[in-house]
Amino acid sequence: MPHSNQGSKWIRPEKRLAIYCRDQFTCAYCSRNGHRRRIGNADGGAILTLDHLVAEGGNGAVNLVTCCRSCNSSRKDQTTRQWFARLRERGIDTLAVRQRIRRLTSRSLDRYRKMAETLDPCFVAELRQRASNSWKEEHIYG
Repeated sequence: MPHSNQGSKWIRPEKRLAIYCRDQFTCAYCSRNGHRRRIGNADGGAILTLDHLVAEGGNGAVNLVTCCRSCNSSRKDQTTRQWFARLRERGIDTLAVRQRIRRLTSRSLDRYRKMAETLDPCFVAELRQRASNSWKEEHIYG
């Protein structure tokens, strides 16, 4: 996807957090949640990234969804059609995924920007650290 060699610098942190809030800290494709306090799992929740729905579609909120690192790494540069075929092979209901993405991307980010401002600063720092470490690992060891 675009900007993969730029880490998280291609989007303002405030916008990234607003999209995570809009998408309820949940991967649009597999529904894994990145909010460890909410799901209480031992691995700390999914490492969250953003995914471009259309590679050349720009960085607007309507073209970005929250995505776990696993799905984003698996998708690579596949088109949405190719990616959804792979999701179907994994038993994921892509009709439900499409509907969820349409619902999420139709929402204005204004409300979610305000919500992001109220997040616990420790949680925000943890999200950033986990994403940063993940990106470094991918580019050092990947």
